[in-house]
Amino acid sequence: MRCRILIGDRFDGIGKMLADKLFTLGFDAVCCSNSPEAVLEILENEKYDGLVYNMMTKSREVYDMLDRVSELCPQMKVYLLSYVRMSSSAVKASGLKASVFILMPSTVSSISSVIMLNRPDVCGELIMPEIAAFLTKKGFSHTVSGFDYLCIAVEECVKEPELLSEMTTRLYPIIAERCCTTARLAERMLRHLGELAAKDGVKFRNYRGKFPISNREMIAAVTDEFAGKYGLYSEND
Repeated sequence: MRCRILIGDRFDGIGKMLADKLFTLGFDAVCCSNSPEAVLEILENEKYDGLVYNMMTKSREVYDMLDRVSELCPQMKVYLLSYVRMSSSAVKASGLKASVFILMPSTVSSISSVIMLNRPDVCGELIMPEIAAFLTKKGFSHTVSGFDYLCIAVEECVKEPELLSEMTTRLYPIIAERCCTTARLAERMLRHLGELAAKDGVKFRNYRGKFPISNREMIAAVTDEFAGKYGLYSEND
């Protein structure tokens, strides 16, 4: 059964093109007006796995609509197209209830990539091959054991940027649990990967510090670049 996506967009917007693109990727996508009333009427009568909503203005009606959506469909993923850049802390403070924020203007391909990376039918986990391909293209060796740890670190930090400030207490234990190892070993393998990457000439965008790069600096730089490539927010924006 195909994953169903409702797209609330202006009738002269990119909704129809996005729906067509998502269909080629295996989704059933339906367009409707981005008026809060139209979106709610559909969701009150039909079941969808995800909602893409083009938020042209941050009106009270939009906030109320998103609150109602979270009540109607608590498990549904909401992809909010926003023309205002917001850090994750600002998003939380705003009270906007959405799963993923996509900075506009973005192309149909970029938006569909974000949806693929955050599919509503895979419990919110990012598609690891996308991250692995990105890291390989940057020059990281997939044969080094720390490579898988970095993939997981990027995945987790894209979803929760605050983990970069809680490396020892939260991020390393998460990696360790997923890889059936220890947090200490995860830290060591990531440090080894960073040292090899520096020797291999891997470039870290916006990093002007000394080498070898620290684990936190490496994960932050790669996560920021990966998030930027797909139009995702990160704490470094």
